[in-house]
Amino acid sequence: MASTLGIIADDLTGAMDSGGYFAVLGWGTVVVINSSYRSLAAVTVLNTSSRADAADIAYQKVHRAVKALSGRTIYKKVDSTLRGNVGIELRAVMEELACDKIVVAPAFPAAGRATLNGTMLVNGARVTDTQFARDPSAPAREAYIPRLLEPSTRCQVGLVSLEVVNAGAEAIYRAIDRMPQKVVVCDAVLQSHLAAIARAAALSGGRWLLCGSAGLARELTVLLDNEFRGSVRRPTSGNCWPALAVVGSLNRVAAEQLLRAKDEVRLPALNLDIECLGRGDIVSEVERLVREATGFLARGKTVAITSTFSQYDPTARRLVAPAMAEAVSAILASHRLGGLFLSGGDIAEAVC
Repeated sequence: MASTLGIIADDLTGAMDSGGYFAVLGWGTVVVINSSYRSLAAVTVLNTSSRADAADIAYQKVHRAVKALSGRTIYKKVDSTLRGNVGIELRAVMEELACDKIVVAPAFPAAGRATLNGTMLVNGARVTDTQFARDPSAPAREAYIPRLLEPSTRCQVGLVSLEVVNAGAEAIYRAIDRMPQKVVVCDAVLQSHLAAIARAAALSGGRWLLCGSAGLARELTVLLDNEFRGSVRRPTSGNCWPALAVVGSLNRVAAEQLLRAKDEVRLPALNLDIECLGRGDIVSEVERLVREATGFLARGKTVAITSTFSQYDPTARRLVAPAMAEAVSAILASHRLGGLFLSGGDIAEAVC
């Protein structure tokens, strides 16, 4: 078993999703956004923030991340909808590490993402037929995973069927061990399938590199030595301060969640006016958000700041995260809050 784990994620949302699960289980866990930071935690998740980067930049970032996590068991975290530089980043890890097999299983059943016959499905539909194919910064371009990976990894990609995965860890291990391909995609439609894949990797004695979403990451405890499990300090409950929610995700689910919060708990939601940013009125728009949020917080009312419902403007898109981060920073400097909730990787990273 490995003593420590290093997870390389391409955005902050995925990094937090993967790391948060280990923290809940009691493992000392740190998420970092700078590859020069040296963490001593049992689980270190490094965010390369490379999902929307050009392929060559993403490649270099991941190369540096692998070096920064030297000595740890590496897990390459990818998006469960195959957005970003999936193959290029995987190749960067492959070239830095000596692995007999690279096992790719991006399914995330809890979020409705499954892999069947090598094809990525979201709630039963091919990912290229969903909203994720229209992502403005990093769209999903290919649903059949071997076809996605082969050009960028420069390897033939094998496929482990659901029938084999259903047979359990030993059957998966034997099947992959016999396959001529170095890169192998595993079907999975249930969390138990991902658990079996992780156990198969454990049977390899560290000779396999695992690659997947937060779904497979949740099963990586089979690779860790419990002697290195540390206690986690949990926040005390009972404070009466209001909280601040900052929602910048363009995901439809995020919008539905925010609307439900508005309806069920009367959460005030202050919308960022992206048109103002496009006109150059950034300072005045930030001041307005701070002023209106302060009014609610002063009355002990939890409030949300969001850009989710704003009209998408490609010319002003790069200004959204910095503007919201400036507003949040100003609010945090002058208010004691009971909690801070961040949704949307770009927004969260800018706030950090």
